Amino acid sequence: MGTYDLSLRPAREVDSVPIAQLWTEAYVRAGLVPHAEPFTVRKVHDALDQAEVFVADQEGQVVGVVVLAAHGTALASITESSAEEQVCLLAVSAAARRSGVGRALMDACAARAGKRDCAALVLWTRPPQHAAHHLYEALGYHRAPSRDCAPGGHPRLAYRLALSWT
Repeated sequence: MGTYDLSLRPAREVDSVPIAQLWTEAYVRAGLVPHAEPFTVRKVHDALDQAEVFVADQEGQVVGVVVLAAHGTALASITESSAEEQVCLLAVSAAARRSGVGRALMDACAARAGKRDCAALVLWTRPPQHAAHHLYEALGYHRAPSRDCAPGGHPRLAYRLALSWT
């Protein structure tokens, strides 16, 4: 799959089922979350209510999703001030991985945060997510170990990207 026919847009309620399926594929089936239950449409609706959710649409199919959460919201667990926003729940379908979809979604988050004069983006990931670490580092994110945590004994590695809008 090439990115030539890729469109990025805000998620809509009609996207809830494919988003829940993407999150389940990327996190539950991969063993990256401490629960075995699939993501629900309710979880997607909660994200839509609390944050900005963007999808990558390729030929009418949702192939990627990402959430951009403002400081002070439940999804922004590691922001330290209103000058930061948190990227979370990035997921790309197996068929669309390594085709630029994840990068495009991450770039969309940076552009959106920049429009609000945000100083930085932060995110966390799990230690075994090596492909994600590589993507974030290629995009200019740096490890922020002072924000690492392990709720429930499940380690999270923090990353931060300083945004410069000159």
